Amino acid sequence: MKYLVFDEMSKEDYDKVTVNVQVHFEEREKGNLPPHVVADHFIHGDLPQFTQSIRAFKIYETDDPQQLANIEALWTANDVKSWKRWIIPITERNAFVSAYEQYKKKVK
Repeated sequence: MKYLVFDEMSKEDYDKVTVNVQVHFEEREKGNLPPHVVADHFIHGDLPQFTQSIRAFKIYETDDPQQLANIEALWTANDVKSWKRWIIPITERNAFVSAYEQYKKKVK
């Protein structure tokens, strides 16, 4: 399953957590955190629900719910007051279109 993940935090908190990035990489290498399908990107435009100056997104792919729990626990342990995260399940377009066409025939 793939997940579109949005993160945000203040610049001050971002400066604090960058020192813990090594732990993040080590945990990912051990398989305790979901792998990135696409590396982090910074968003250079405003999205209405974001309120902090640091905004990023990534795409995870995992079938292991423990990996999602682990990444949440790791970042929560950093006690970043301004951090917010949205995890949104996504599917590839072709998978949706195939299923849509199949069900469209059944419901007629």
